[in-house]
Formats: sequence, C-alpha cells, structure tokens
Amino acid sequence: MQRKYITDLLHRTNMSEAKPVTTPLPTSPKLTLHGGTLLGDGTEYRSVVGSLQYLTFTRPDISFAVTRLSQFMHKPTIDHGNAAKRILRYLAGTSSHGIFIHKNSSFSLHGTL
Repeated sequence: MQRKYITDLLHRTNMSEAKPVTTPLPTSPKLTLHGGTLLGDGTEYRSVVGSLQYLTFTRPDISFAVTRLSQFMHKPTIDHGNAAKRILRYLAGTSSHGIFIHKNSSFSLHGTL
C-alpha cells in the first residue's frame, strides 16, 4: 500500500522520473530558518511535507529528514523546497522499502544488548 502512496506522491509532485539518490538529506548545506529565498507560496511545500509525515509511520528512514523540514513550515525557502525534493528522489529509489504491518501481526518487539 505504501508503494502506491509513494508512486502517487511522486506523480502528483512531477517527480516520477526523478533521478534517485541514496540518502534522504545531504550533509551540507545545513538547513536554517533564514537561509535562502522565501518561496512565493508555501502551500505546495506544506502539502508535500504533510504527505511525507504520513509516510514516516512505515518509513523510519525518512523520519529525521521529514521532522527537520517540518520545522520550516511557517517560512519555507527554496532551500527547504529542494530538500523536500531530495526526499522524494530518495523515495523514488527506495519505494519497496519500509515496515509492513499486517492486521494479524504480533506486536512484540525484540532487541539485543
């Protein structure tokens, strides 16, 4: 189900043919509140980040990046928009990854020290 959600999200954002990347966020430049030019209309940015937040339930690999982007919802810049596109490019290459939760699954968690 998440694969279809990702495919639909990539199609909706015109990123279906995007070149995949291996990490959801680059190491530099650092995202800051005052870095970059403000987006004219942040509606699309907020919509994309909201859609990505939904994916974090089964895609913990994008949780940090999406949480980071959600800190800039009130004043997104072009840099933030490019970072959101990078997450979409990462998803384009990893759409088969994720946690599958079946209704009959056991909810026990095991770990080792």
